Amino acid sequence: MKKLLPLALLAFALMPAMAAPPPIPAPKVVVLDRVAILQASKVGRDIARQLQALNAQTKTNFEAQQKSLAAESQQLRQQVAIMAADQRQKKEDAFNAKVQGVEEAVQRRAAQIQQASQVSSQVVAQALGPIVEAIVKERGANLVLDKQAVIYSSSSAFDITPDAVARLDAKMPSYKVVLGAKAPAAPQK
Repeated sequence: MKKLLPLALLAFALMPAMAAPPPIPAPKVVVLDRVAILQASKVGRDIARQLQALNAQTKTNFEAQQKSLAAESQQLRQQVAIMAADQRQKKEDAFNAKVQGVEEAVQRRAAQIQQASQVSSQVVAQALGPIVEAIVKERGANLVLDKQAVIYSSSSAFDITPDAVARLDAKMPSYKVVLGAKAPAAPQK
């Protein structure tokens, strides 16, 4: 019994240390505006310019094809008036297939541009990740919030966006948007 008492006292003394959860660090918050980064950074503006040019080129090509199809439609209307019914149907079917082909080509191009936009955003996000991590470490923060989620802040000192933009500009001032490019692989940790 005498041997059990010291062991019981030792176990009892160790229980609070073993059962206590680890202390939760006090939050040290910084704020990052991802939308502003894409709008203010050199690479974000470069990507936006390229995407606008691709969209404008697609629109110009589509408008030219629409004019050509309108002229062809006018000619077809004049021709079918004097054609036999079976010839008329073949001409109309061929024209409708051509119109559908143009519409599908425009939709494919728009999808390619949208996909290129997403890939570009992912590339920028991958470049931005280590930059944000470094800023967070330098400031001793342990929590990053998107500025869109912040309802009120008494100071702009929490906002790391300008610093992140400056570092992103130095690291990645431009990016070539490529239609059909694959999304980058996630970085290994």
